[in-house]
Amino acid sequence: MSTFIRSKYQQYKRDTHKLAEWLARAAIQNGYSLGGFSEADQSFDDDGNQKRTANQVKNAKKKAKAKAKAQKQAQAQALYENSAAANDQDQDDGPKTEGTLMGASNGAGGSSASTYSTNKTYLIPSNQYPIIAQYLVDRSVRIPAELMQLLDRCIRLRCSCLRRFFENPDASTFTHAHFISVLANVRTIFSEYRAGHQKPSSAPSNIGHDNAEPTDAAWTNMFAELALEADDDDNGPENLPDIFVPEPSGPARGPTPQLKFVPQPDREELVIRMLAFFEDMHNVRDEIQALWNRYKIGEIDLITASVTTNTALELLRASHDDIMRTILPAFDNNLPMLLGVVYNLLYTMIRGTGYHMDGLPLFKHLSDSDVTRTAIFDHLLIPLLQILGGMSDVIVDGRVPVYRPGHFGTYDPCLDFHNLPFTRRWDQSLILMSETFTDYFLLAAIGERRGDALPSAPIIDDDTHTNIFFIDEIALEMNRFSRTKEVSLLVMIYCQIFIDVNFTLGKSVDRGLKALKQGASDMISTLKRRRQIEPADTSSVWHPNNERSVSQFISELESWVTMAPLTLIEQTIRNKGYSFRSKLFERDPKLCGVLLFRLRLKYQHLALEIANAFGTVLASAHLLAACQHSGTLPEETAPHWEDMDVVLDLHGKDDVFGGKYPKNVDDSLVSFLHMAGYSKEVQGAAKHVFTDSPLPKYLQDLKDKKNRKIDARSKSGPKGLTDHSQIVPLFFGKYVGDPVAGTTFNLNALETLLSDIRRDQERAERTAAAGSRGDRRKERYEIRRERKHRSPKFSILQLLSVLETGLAAETTSVRFDYISMHLQCLGLLRQVKLSADDYFVSKIGSKYIENHCQLPFIVGYILQYAAFSGRAAERVLGIKREGRNAMDTRSKRLVDATRVVRDFLARTREGSAEVDRMRM
Repeated sequence: MSTFIRSKYQQYKRDTHKLAEWLARAAIQNGYSLGGFSEADQSFDDDGNQKRTANQVKNAKKKAKAKAKAQKQAQAQALYENSAAANDQDQDDGPKTEGTLMGASNGAGGSSASTYSTNKTYLIPSNQYPIIAQYLVDRSVRIPAELMQLLDRCIRLRCSCLRRFFENPDASTFTHAHFISVLANVRTIFSEYRAGHQKPSSAPSNIGHDNAEPTDAAWTNMFAELALEADDDDNGPENLPDIFVPEPSGPARGPTPQLKFVPQPDREELVIRMLAFFEDMHNVRDEIQALWNRYKIGEIDLITASVTTNTALELLRASHDDIMRTILPAFDNNLPMLLGVVYNLLYTMIRGTGYHMDGLPLFKHLSDSDVTRTAIFDHLLIPLLQILGGMSDVIVDGRVPVYRPGHFGTYDPCLDFHNLPFTRRWDQSLILMSETFTDYFLLAAIGERRGDALPSAPIIDDDTHTNIFFIDEIALEMNRFSRTKEVSLLVMIYCQIFIDVNFTLGKSVDRGLKALKQGASDMISTLKRRRQIEPADTSSVWHPNNERSVSQFISELESWVTMAPLTLIEQTIRNKGYSFRSKLFERDPKLCGVLLFRLRLKYQHLALEIANAFGTVLASAHLLAACQHSGTLPEETAPHWEDMDVVLDLHGKDDVFGGKYPKNVDDSLVSFLHMAGYSKEVQGAAKHVFTDSPLPKYLQDLKDKKNRKIDARSKSGPKGLTDHSQIVPLFFGKYVGDPVAGTTFNLNALETLLSDIRRDQERAERTAAAGSRGDRRKERYEIRRERKHRSPKFSILQLLSVLETGLAAETTSVRFDYISMHLQCLGLLRQVKLSADDYFVSKIGSKYIENHCQLPFIVGYILQYAAFSGRAAERVLGIKREGRNAMDTRSKRLVDATRVVRDFLARTREGSAEVDRMRM
């Protein structure tokens, strides 16, 4: 994921690194010895993240291939264990620089020589922080305000990871945590020094040493100043711009700017990083539950809820992978051990004493009255660790694990899950996961071989298809779990999200499946209707090979109407001798939503190609514009076409008209010729014929040449409608191309999207003030989480808010049926041609339009005759067309066409057909 997307976990890592780096750099620059620091056996970047070796980078690229995912994960672990050797080999390529710094060996006096390497990274243990702080104060080193802000934030972030377990936290709540008290100690030293502008004379004799603790007064004052009772919304990562601390002052002794320092990650520090990750995860969980609740009450559609949720899971993957690489090895690569340590720390913090146990108790053995343990179990997802651990035990290669219905009880979707006691809620979760596990297990196998591949599975080579279900993050991770039989933290989180969505939607969870089937059915109906309305022979504008692609897409759509994947899953089990009914699709609306999004993206791409190939929508838009400004008589009203208004809104008038909206019939003619692909010379001639205006130079040069040749076609050819959405391109590669490709973002795209959303919101507010239906639009375009700073950084929650708002706004672009609109325009143009056919046959001949694929040219003929007749009347008869004393010179052809448009829209009632369909 992009570096400007910042989670609390990443913010915690960065701030801790910057604090340790400044303290160490300031100390070394003022004579402190490097002897207290050890050299790291890994290389790090400027933000304290471990740099990947060349092999690690290569393996990261391979992760895009699902079939090698399990092997690559093992490879990544091996690379971590051998990172020291790999790093040393990399560093042999560059020269090493060594030198000597003179300084105190312990900060209290006495000098010793310390040899250092400027291309090495040094680890700063946390117990050195107070010692360094006192050392800097003793030497009257300036402590910048930015450092105090960074220090305060580091304490806040640590405390916030624990605050959800306490209703009214105070200083004593956190005194047991070394990772908080050591920073509080540093803050006390610096605060007293800054207050007196000198080193504190009343500081305790042991302050700055390993076992030092701040006084009660210091603790009380510090926590009062830090306002720990503040809400997360005020101190969330979306409101935390990066703090840049000035370089430390002091006499430089050697090339210290080249030295690198990172905090040494002891176990307690790693645990608090885990808690920071869990804070991110639970914040995302809360947002996802709110998202699906908005879907439940109809505020957003299925695609918006599904794609936003899927993206949220992608964003969590980056932090998770960092944990697997940097934290889990410190706990013997044992996830239950790691969660057990975190559990014990939280229990100690809450109860004031440690809980000694041989392994974690089963969640079924906990009492609902034991609020401490149940709260920690919920927070760390320990019940899911145990549920998935039991599932991994029944996975046998080559065999399908089948759950016997009712073994653990009956799942009841009508329950109020969020108010159920702990044991009842997790019993329901166990049943839900058990009934679904077989479905996910089989889902991973569909599409891997040509024989059972779906029509929608893209071919990678002659024998292999990628699994389209891997566009869904949960399906992808469940596949890894079914292959490796290893419970990862990520699969626990993903399963929790699956449970959350089911608990939120309750008995209405099957709406996702209904929407998928209905959406596919509607697309099939429109595609088949083409054959009844379009001309029999369309080869002049639509190549037969294109029609084969349409047939393949119809087959793909039909597989979702008939639920062929579901049949395939059930048949696989029946062949094994079991009676089985899959419930996956009706219980996983997110999977249905991302599959529907994939179909909509493909349909939109195909529909725009069809509409542009025939040119019917563009031609109708040009005719409507001319009708509105030049085809209406005084006693008549201009025709209104709501569906065409949507087209103009989605693509912009510059896109539809090749420039500004035409103001008169002359502008309409030139605009039409430009969009139809006529050359500049033809457009210029059409603009100046029957006028006294001087010809431009390029036309005058052609007129002066005896053997002049004019190419009627422009080099760029006819223009068409293009998609201007910002959100869709971010997802196209993943959802239409390679299912296992990641979603990529860039800052410019997000900033542009934010600007567009704010512009639409302001427009909606103006519309609401005018008394129309703007209130609904204002809610639709509202960004729920705004950044309150200008730094180029988004928190996960802020990004999800932008994506949700953008997807909700651009749903129209994806859902608008351009093929149906094309057929609507085709019917209109036929009526327009029929009304004007006798006239043009008499003037031009019966071949003025050779076949029905050329129907859009009827608009060009009407505009040409309307413009030329008006100019002729002005030039020959002296009739003024504009200005004072102007006379009515409306073309009868255009007036008749206007009446046809008005009557067609009124008779067929299709003028708002697509808009009405999207409102359903």
